[in-house]
This record gives sequence, structure tokens and C-alpha cells, in this order.
Amino acid sequence: MSGLPYYTQWFVALFRSRRTHELAAQYRCIGENKLLLADIMSRAGVFDVAPRPGNPQQLAFQEGRRSLALEILHLARAEPLEIEAFLKNAIRQPRKDPSP
Repeated sequence: MSGLPYYTQWFVALFRSRRTHELAAQYRCIGENKLLLADIMSRAGVFDVAPRPGNPQQLAFQEGRRSLALEILHLARAEPLEIEAFLKNAIRQPRKDPSP
């Protein structure tokens, strides 16, 4: 296994140890944290309009970010529209800081 890339070794070790259920449970915990998911989705540009083609490297980079964010959302068993609604609601109702 030493000839494999480290990320492949990680997946092999994970499946051999049968800890996939533990990993899935941790992703589901992320799904309960709407604020974190909204931040990940926003940073990845999931809700942005598709960029114009022009710079292939930039387009590939942006699509890679979006793809990973959507994979996290899928593993967390969260719905993109639910996170988008959470984000829009958070923008409309800013957090009130307690006064000292």
C-alpha cells in the first residue's frame, strides 16, 4: 500500500477499519449546522451564477470548489435549497449583539 498516494491510502484504511459509519455520522452532524454549511456553500460559489467561459484554469478552479462543497452537502444529507433559504433569512435578519 506504500506505493499508493496518501489520499488513496486513507480511503483503503477507512474501509478496511469499517469506520465508514462513524465518518457518515460525523457528516450528518455537519448537516445540523446550517451556519457552517451556508458559509461553505457561499465560499464555494454554489449559489452564484455560472461564470462566463474565458479562462479555463479559473473555470476549472471554481467548478472544483463548487463540486467539493456540493459533495459535502450531499454527505451531510442537507438540501441546497434549505441552506440557501437559511442564508437569505440570515441576511434579512441580522444578528443582534447584546449591549454591554
